[in-house]
Amino acid sequence: RPGSEVALLHGLARAILDAGVEGQTTRLTNLEEFKAWLKDYGPGQVERLAGVSAAALKRAAQILAEAKHPIILYGAGWVRSPVVKASPPGWGSSAPILEAMANLALLLGGVEAAFIAGDNNTLGATEMGVVRDLYPGGQAFSDSKTRSRLASFWGGRLSPVEGYDFDDMLVAGQEGKIEALWIMGADPANDCCKAGEVLGRIPFLIVQDLFMTDTASLAEVVLPAASFAETEGSFINLTGRLQLIRPAMRPPGQARADWWIITRLARRMVDGKQQRAWDFSEPADVLQEIAKVVPGYRGLDYARLGEAGWQRVVPQAAARRSFVMVAADIMVPDPDYPLTLVTGRLLYDRGTLLRCSERIQNLVPDGFVVIHPVDAKHFGLADGDDVSVVSARGRLALTAKVSDEVVPGVAFAPRNLGKAPLSVLFEERKTWPWVRIVK
Repeated sequence: RPGSEVALLHGLARAILDAGVEGQTTRLTNLEEFKAWLKDYGPGQVERLAGVSAAALKRAAQILAEAKHPIILYGAGWVRSPVVKASPPGWGSSAPILEAMANLALLLGGVEAAFIAGDNNTLGATEMGVVRDLYPGGQAFSDSKTRSRLASFWGGRLSPVEGYDFDDMLVAGQEGKIEALWIMGADPANDCCKAGEVLGRIPFLIVQDLFMTDTASLAEVVLPAASFAETEGSFINLTGRLQLIRPAMRPPGQARADWWIITRLARRMVDGKQQRAWDFSEPADVLQEIAKVVPGYRGLDYARLGEAGWQRVVPQAAARRSFVMVAADIMVPDPDYPLTLVTGRLLYDRGTLLRCSERIQNLVPDGFVVIHPVDAKHFGLADGDDVSVVSARGRLALTAKVSDEVVPGVAFAPRNLGKAPLSVLFEERKTWPWVRIVK
């Protein structure tokens, strides 16, 4: 049940302790304090709070306790929480969930809790510095030596001021502080209801994408990009393995690889000696510069990637020796909007990559929302009813599906099925909205 993640993690930790794993915790400094903290998170209490059966919780704990090499994987949906009006400080933040997850990892012998991103090269983008407060390779903005070294290598002055993340850009755009914006491979006008309004206020908008998306339709300039199947380059997977990709077909029309577009445009923005910094003729040249700039990639070249790729050695983080006591506050829903709406993807949808394929679109179902039989009875709904999902932000027409695949108090709707995006229901992009469902 969204909003009960910390309680569920506490319950899992207590069940693991009950299953007997204390041999792995002898070096921890506050185990007894942590045990006392977990006294109110027995399987029965957690079942009431989180909607996870006591039997399932005990079984999961047993599997983890007996595993020789356990690992914790979590996705973006796990660190989202519903919010309500006048919600207390910290709600909507993933920090309490991550702390509770770190406690669980510590209990299992200090294993890693790894994030599974929704896109295949998220780690690669992060490594290349597509983060507002990090240089490539996770090098900190605050490190003056790093800034000086990179400035010397690139032949320019680097600002010590952090950049904007997506939400900062929306605020700055709303306030008229952004004169120009370049968007690559993203469609925020479709994904976020507020974004379309803000992007229309930005004087000069450039969009680089495969298709004429909702965002591209707002742009002054659209740069046609090549897809992953039409270009050469590399991706980084969850474990940090760098792997080559090769084109299976030629890009259509004027479409070009992203690196080619960026370098050609950059060369037109500078002159003289500065143009040499953008003198890349192929992806291997780009990797060569990465190897010079990012400490963990020094000495790497195309030849070393081979068929299996290259595994980066990740430095070991400092070992954590104590548990953190994390409060598991359970939110009470707004009476006007008693359900938490969780969203996700199906195999086939009407997202950017698939909606232009007529054959695939024949396989895509109409938009629907799944609710539990208890909630369906409360709202007077039956399976197959045409309904409206209503939030404080907006309204969306869908078809009701009644199923016990969701727990009471939760509704699920797939993204990118209907003509209108689910973002019309979202007040905050990073949180699940509260909704009601009516005929």
